[in-house]
Amino acid sequence: MRDDDFMMAVRGLFDDPAALLDALDREGVKALASWGAELFAQHDGLLSFRRLADEPDAGAAARWTPTPGGFRYEVSAAPRPRTLEVSWGEVSVYLADRATPVRYARLCATATAVREHSRAYVPSFAPFRTPEVWSEVFCRPWSRRVSELQLAAACARDAIVPAAIPHPSLF
Repeated sequence: MRDDDFMMAVRGLFDDPAALLDALDREGVKALASWGAELFAQHDGLLSFRRLADEPDAGAAARWTPTPGGFRYEVSAAPRPRTLEVSWGEVSVYLADRATPVRYARLCATATAVREHSRAYVPSFAPFRTPEVWSEVFCRPWSRRVSELQLAAACARDAIVPAAIPHPSLF
């Protein structure tokens, strides 16, 4: 395994900033292991993604499977696949080192803002005269705002679980 495989193994668990916040709010390795068991249960015991074009081993399949006390991360890269066993204790230490109080507060604020904004969504145009008015007055501004909030939450997540190859800042 390479150094960036561990970073990518941990980052891949937290595609959603709210998931990272939930994991950070669990205290101790046992609670993090419980979070991991819930995550794998939601995905029928397997997570898998293809590595993106700008990541190491672009296009290679990456798989996470649960193990007692952690998970197995497999990368099917040429010339031969690589496997990494990661314990929840290692994940806990990594997150604790990266989640400074400022980073945690930013993640908490942005993930909460996304959640609260989503709760405010009204799924119909009933109070408006026409669908066009609903779109112009409500839907477009709401969509623009949720995109801004999701970007801020993703940036907060990236500060704690960065990409293996840093991406340029968007702002």
